[in-house]
Amino acid sequence: MSADETKLALRLYKWAKRKKLKPDTTTMLLEYGLGMPAERPLIPDVRFDINMRDADAILSFRFDVAG
Repeated sequence: MSADETKLALRLYKWAKRKKLKPDTTTMLLEYGLGMPAERPLIPDVRFDINMRDADAILSFRFDVAG
């Protein structure tokens, strides 16, 4: 990202914050103004899975990733 693009992004962000725009609208404006999409954070598909019916099984739980 060049210095001009950085200045444009900063000005656009400050303007959107001053106008109290929604975060989705701000992201859309930045993507349009800079011509590049913002990276979305990687969120793994993690589910909490309890297979044991025993209430005393403290360490028997498992985290099941993508499944």
